[in-house]
Amino acid sequence: VYMGKRLRGYVVHVGRKEAYVSPGHLVSVEGALRVAKAFWRGGKQPIPLLLAHRLAVETGRALAAGSESEV
Repeated sequence: VYMGKRLRGYVVHVGRKEAYVSPGHLVSVEGALRVAKAFWRGGKQPIPLLLAHRLAVETGRALAAGSESEV
């Protein structure tokens, strides 16, 4: 994926769907692709994103339930 003339990310084909991989803080575009591929196990997203999502959902539920001390 280019913005202007600069490469900003990659489109990765996962089955029939497309996923976008782009870098974060202090990560190159190529490094982001290497990490994503290393941790992709056939699902829609790499394992670190799935785990981060799960933690965010659990934390949100705990905060909504008023049990902030458990977070």
